[in-house]
Amino acid sequence: MRVPYYIEARTPVGRPVLVIEPHHDDFALSASGTFLFAWRRTLPPFLIGGAEVTQQLLAEELAAAGWHVTYLGSHEAPWNGATQLPDMRAYLDRHRVPYDEADGTLRYRWNGVECVALMQNNVEHALGSLLGDLRPDVVFTSQEGSAQLAAQARPTALVVGILHSVSATGLGVLAGRPHYGLAVSDFVRSRAPHTPGTRLAVMYPPFALPGEGSGEGRTASVLMINPIPAKGSELLRARRQAVTFTRPCLPELRELGI
Repeated sequence: MRVPYYIEARTPVGRPVLVIEPHHDDFALSASGTFLFAWRRTLPPFLIGGAEVTQQLLAEELAAAGWHVTYLGSHEAPWNGATQLPDMRAYLDRHRVPYDEADGTLRYRWNGVECVALMQNNVEHALGSLLGDLRPDVVFTSQEGSAQLAAQARPTALVVGILHSVSATGLGVLAGRPHYGLAVSDFVRSRAPHTPGTRLAVMYPPFALPGEGSGEGRTASVLMINPIPAKGSELLRARRQAVTFTRPCLPELRELGI
């Protein structure tokens, strides 16, 4: 069972159409041609938190529905400039994903999505080039520096800002006056400031529900793990020494390197 974005899978024709139904949760999107994701964070399949997961799911759903999807981002963290290139190369090599690398730019294809990872100081220039070369119908942007990217794309494309949280970073894209702001929850939408020219709606990622397990009994509890230093992975590793996890948890913990 999947909870969809209400993306209509059909042969692309005409100009893009973005529909907000009277109930703001009902978000429908159909378009011709090209979708462009542009931000300053890492690209699929490299994840940090919910923002990366949400956008990867959306990009892959669009690609699976038949649209051309390009994902522009950076291999340098926007908060400290640390490069992820060695880890990205190693991961792509391990999964036998071909890639091209030149002048600090890494290009590869992941689940139907064309990915372009750049240095931070090249993101805006690359966005300008892609706006001219691809002529995207819709540009998605969010998080650090997204207001500038939204303002840059607004004159030539339909711009959608994704509101991942109520923090200054999560809502910052609204300063660039995107045509639409898609909040990831009713709570985020209720806290988003009114922005002239921007229409707000709620969008839920199409998470796949877990499949049937081995028949072992399960509780109603959920264990959530985000294995990065900025979100408490060191604490989790310390607690792992003191807490006995149930058997089904262990493979997932090993896969995450914890």
